[in-house]
Amino acid sequence: MDPITGLKTDSSISPSPPIEAYPMDSIRKIAVLFTDIVGSTRYFKEEGDVAGRKMLQRHQEIASRPIVEHGGIVIKTVGDSLMAYFSDPVEAVKAAIKIQQRFHNANRTQAPDSSIFVRIGIHFGDGIIEEHDIFGSVVNLAAKIVPLAAKDEIVVSQHVWKEAKVLSTVRYEPLEAGARAKDLEELTLYRLRWDKNVHFDPTNTLLIFLIPLLNLAEPGFNETFHRTLSAFKDSPDRSIAACFPYERGAVWIVKEITAAIDLSRDILEAFTKLERSSGPLLPLQVLIDSGPYFRADRLVLDAFEIKWEEVTPGCIHISSSALRLIKDKNTVATIPAFDYERPRPLYRLALNDAVDSSVEDPLFIYRSTLAQGRNPQCFYCSSRSHTAADCPSKMYENLTQVLQRLGYFSFQSINRIFLSYLLDPQSALRQSAVQSTDQNLKGDPEKQIEDTRNLALPAFFELKSIVQLRFFRNIWGYFSENWEDFKTEYFGGDKGGQIWLALDLIRTSHLSKAESLLNGLMLEYPQDYRVFCATAFLYLEQNLFSKAEYSFERAMTYTKTKPQRILILFLLSRLLEIRGNFTGAEQKTEEILRILPSCSDARYQRIRYRFQRGDHKRAIAELTKLIQEQKEYFVKALIDPDLDGYRSTVDLRLLRMFEQMKEKAAHHLPRAEAEIERIKLLLDEEESIDSEIQSMWSQIKRSGPTDSYFGYLDIVRLSNAILYRCLNEITEWKKDIAGKIAGADRQCTQYTDYIQRFPYPMLTIGLREKLRKIKNEIRQIREAIEAEEVGRFKECHVEAVALVRRMENIPASLKRLRFIHQTIYFLTSFFKTSLTLQTINLVFGIVMLPVASHYLVVLFPEASEIRKDLWFYQKGFLLLGGIFSFLLAVMRPLRKIFAKNT
Repeated sequence: MDPITGLKTDSSISPSPPIEAYPMDSIRKIAVLFTDIVGSTRYFKEEGDVAGRKMLQRHQEIASRPIVEHGGIVIKTVGDSLMAYFSDPVEAVKAAIKIQQRFHNANRTQAPDSSIFVRIGIHFGDGIIEEHDIFGSVVNLAAKIVPLAAKDEIVVSQHVWKEAKVLSTVRYEPLEAGARAKDLEELTLYRLRWDKNVHFDPTNTLLIFLIPLLNLAEPGFNETFHRTLSAFKDSPDRSIAACFPYERGAVWIVKEITAAIDLSRDILEAFTKLERSSGPLLPLQVLIDSGPYFRADRLVLDAFEIKWEEVTPGCIHISSSALRLIKDKNTVATIPAFDYERPRPLYRLALNDAVDSSVEDPLFIYRSTLAQGRNPQCFYCSSRSHTAADCPSKMYENLTQVLQRLGYFSFQSINRIFLSYLLDPQSALRQSAVQSTDQNLKGDPEKQIEDTRNLALPAFFELKSIVQLRFFRNIWGYFSENWEDFKTEYFGGDKGGQIWLALDLIRTSHLSKAESLLNGLMLEYPQDYRVFCATAFLYLEQNLFSKAEYSFERAMTYTKTKPQRILILFLLSRLLEIRGNFTGAEQKTEEILRILPSCSDARYQRIRYRFQRGDHKRAIAELTKLIQEQKEYFVKALIDPDLDGYRSTVDLRLLRMFEQMKEKAAHHLPRAEAEIERIKLLLDEEESIDSEIQSMWSQIKRSGPTDSYFGYLDIVRLSNAILYRCLNEITEWKKDIAGKIAGADRQCTQYTDYIQRFPYPMLTIGLREKLRKIKNEIRQIREAIEAEEVGRFKECHVEAVALVRRMENIPASLKRLRFIHQTIYFLTSFFKTSLTLQTINLVFGIVMLPVASHYLVVLFPEASEIRKDLWFYQKGFLLLGGIFSFLLAVMRPLRKIFAKNT
């Protein structure tokens, strides 16, 4: 076995036993093809074993694909050769030519010393076919033909020529008789010549896959399936070329695509009539596909890549490769419409006949299937596939909140998730058991379910989580009055003790030990509601419903908080419901709503009871309101088996809500995008966008492709938030810029008023011009902000900041002007005052003092001595008067200056 390619390898062609020694059904006409690398021995010698092994691997990779494309089977490698066989020699010739073309194209991109050149030989005759090998003279002769071909050549025998001469693009040149093996002397050999641009399409086979889903079917469907298929196969007017078993179903080979579609429709219609009473789900997958699946009369599905969880039961799916075979695409409608540029792997055929019109397609087709089974209804989850004692919901220790995640999937994806589970429920149970024992996931619901394929089972159990052991464990020992806390949060806390141990024994189905322990706890804790609840769960698992009801009633008398009473009422309501007492169950629900009118779980339960009473109008109105308040109820209503009987009403409303939300998203999304672009343009920098806006936009881009109700809901919510945030962002920018320029404008006005009052205009010319420019810039910024000019917000902000800084320099200039003004005022006032006072001083000292002294002597003769010293007194008076005049001349302007400054 080749370690790289996985092909069988032999050093030589082993001699085969006589052909008569094999049974006739193993002997068939086959075309055997050999390739051989020219110069491989030299390459190994010159380049080494590692490079030579890589060269062999490239040879096998390039040569194998054309063989598969034309219905051949690669058997093994023989040294530097490859051996394959075909049932049709024409396809063998096509594959050989395509191999040479592929090597020619590959060599054009390689260095000359790395190029690979091959020669090919083909012979056609009787061969012995075993499971993994072929024998016979046809193999030996084909191997001996190969050395007669030169590099890049193909040599075939006359037997191949007789079958393949119909190829118009291929010419056959007789090979000259030369040195040949003795076995080849009687054969006429031909060298092939072909047009350079010749192209051969791969040989594809048209298949119809018919797979019964026995896990989803009623008993006896398997017999019905095989009986119906036998009737179709035996019908002479059917275009079935061959039939093969495939897994639990069958594969039919059909020659024409139109025949395949018609046959698929007939099959689906036949099964729909037979299974009409089983509900909306027909447990049959029908797929039409085309590919290189039929090779050398064998069905080989190694290239089949369709995922069966994507094939909806009860519908006809067709692959894009099969759909391309339809010449007139208008004759067949698909969902979605076929797109040549971006083809999908699968399309669903839209049927307009009775098959489709008998019942409208439900949004979720597995409602009834989830709960089907032969057991009584499970208390914990409503399923009939198991009893309460064996309910897998007991594996989960915490609430998973998985419905929140499921809401972000499209209807189609949700159906695929549940189909994947239903196709292999045991695997899902094993995976859930592994996840539920991971103690590191406590309190982190987002990490509890990593694989979307495993969402179905916990989502189904989440529908009835309130009456399950895990919810009772969650509410254990806590006295909060808020019911919603226990639904959305995980409470760790101290959960030990004997009562907890008894509950854990019930969870692990050790009922006898739990019963023995609870009998003692009844005496030890006669007024603990948890003891009576645990006892009631024990009775439930033993199917002792009357005792369970009594224990729940006893527990009710010892509850201390509203959530505890609500929980017991839910448990009683559920118990009455599975016992068929829907009136009593509804009464318990109404009692819950009297305690807590906003309890969403009770409101949903009341909706179910109203549907059961036939009050569909009120039920659907209240369901709509509940979904609008709490979106997870959209998913609950979608997958809840209890609403299966009202699926047409419920699905119609859910689809309408989905379409409305989709329209809102389509309306809001462009507005949000335009607003973000507007901010980018206004601010002229993507980095200027608020990080919160960028985060919300990233969430929108993640939600858009999901095509889900929650996704569109998030788009609407986040788009509105973006619009508000963007508007607020722009408003804040406007306020910031407006605040800056408003302050600058006020200052500019004040400074301008001061300058206009300045008594020396010649000194203010430069400052006056500067303030005028600032005033113009403020006006331009204000106009740009109001007009929201593209790219100007950031610039205006920079300009506003620069204006503020420039305005900070103006007070210094004004201070200098004020100093100059005060200096001039001081000097002029000083000189005026000083001149006046000194003049008065001189007049008094020179003129008035002698006159006063004369009259003083006249009046008082004894003062005649004054005349003698008159000059002395005059000098003193003038000195003192001068000093006083100077001080007064200085103080008078200073007092006014200080008065103005203060």
